[in-house]
Amino acid sequence: KIINIKGETLVKLRNPWGKLIWKGDWSFTCSKWTKDLREKYNYHKNPEDGSFYMSWKDFRKFFG
Repeated sequence: KIINIKGETLVKLRNPWGKLIWKGDWSFTCSKWTKDLREKYNYHKNPEDGSFYMSWKDFRKFFG
């Protein structure tokens, strides 16, 4: 899933192994997620479920 927030493109990914959690920008615990944004994108899941958002810039950096 791809979304745009405040001019930034985010990619929703899922780690099928559910281990190691993304801790960069737009991670589950990132302060960029306001209550309103979490509601709008239904992002209330357990951070241990393996699903997370990552900026397109970081995605390209780590998955080239």
